[in-house]
Amino acid sequence: MINKIYIKIKQFIHNEWKFLIILLLLVGLTIYPVDCYIITGGGIISATDRVNVEGKKEKKGSFNLAYVSELKGTLYTYLLSYIIPSFERESTDNYKYDKTENTKDIDFRNNLLLNEANNNAIYVAYTKARKTIKVKSKKLFVYYVDKEADTDLEVGDEIIEVNGVKINDYDELRELINTLDEKEAISIKIKKNNNYRTKTATIFTRDNQKYIGINLITDTEYKLSPKIDITFKKSEGGPSGGLMMSLEIYSQLIKKDLTKGRKIVGTGTINKDGTCGEIDGVKYKLKGAVKNSADIFIVPTGKNYEEAVKEKKKHNYKIKIIEAKTFSQVVKELS
Repeated sequence: MINKIYIKIKQFIHNEWKFLIILLLLVGLTIYPVDCYIITGGGIISATDRVNVEGKKEKKGSFNLAYVSELKGTLYTYLLSYIIPSFERESTDNYKYDKTENTKDIDFRNNLLLNEANNNAIYVAYTKARKTIKVKSKKLFVYYVDKEADTDLEVGDEIIEVNGVKINDYDELRELINTLDEKEAISIKIKKNNNYRTKTATIFTRDNQKYIGINLITDTEYKLSPKIDITFKKSEGGPSGGLMMSLEIYSQLIKKDLTKGRKIVGTGTINKDGTCGEIDGVKYKLKGAVKNSADIFIVPTGKNYEEAVKEKKKHNYKIKIIEAKTFSQVVKELS
């Protein structure tokens, strides 16, 4: 039986070898990596589908996150970008903090930034709605290592202790570093993939300030009342949905319907003080909002807002644009 199968496979390869070579080449095209991302347009994601506050009030309209569709660069998608007008190439260098980073570092940082954006959105919304919010735990992660740093720390390392001292945030690390001497090596206990290790970093001076050449981000877990569940796919990341998440969470915490039956799409980061920050890809996100029949597009103040207004006039889009300066200001305009 096995011998018959072997003979048939051998005959098939002998008769169809040209087809098999072409097939292998085509498969190679789809998986061979190219150092870029391919921007394919914009779309929207329902924030309501991502947020579930215990005891929430239903609303007639919706808040939606604007996003930019992008594909990881392969030889296949790269070649398509020269054929399809709407496909645009974006070098991975534009996503890197320096050229030593790889796509794994970028993806990890984007997931951290997404968590930070959601945490900021929770803090702003619960504080504005005057609901219970308390810090349950904090984790401190490395999300960038300077090329000048003399250290074996890597993106993704969770900082546990420095010189035997428990570190809870970046300010505590800075205070500790300032008590030490330049060129002094410090011992850093880290956690990664559930394993603990000890690494080192050497203090250096730049612009009269002491550094060890890393940037950190705090992943905070809150104890909340009412409780909340936020769900995102592993492929989704970045901080640009923070403003819309804060509006969605707030709308589920209060009795009033902020949407008033409208389809509201927007983008922008949110800081813990309620201020809104700029993002990339405004023209794609506005186009995605229009394509999905949105009534309102919310965009951060400054260059983002100016670009959105310019695109609206250029394409004669029939959509209202709200310039977002702060969370409270946007809530007031929607009300």
